[in-house]
Amino acid sequence: MTKKMIKTVSVSYVHDPEAAEKWFQIYMDLLLDEMKKDKLSIEASYNET
Repeated sequence: MTKKMIKTVSVSYVHDPEAAEKWFQIYMDLLLDEMKKDKLSIEASYNET
């Protein structure tokens, strides 16, 4: 499986409420992944010293 990069600049309006929920869930998943990566990198830098 290859890792694909997706960049969403903005979603101004989604007409379908179900689609809006899906977009929000995708956004939250991506945000949580980035927060976990940042936390791991910060912890690793503390452990190196």
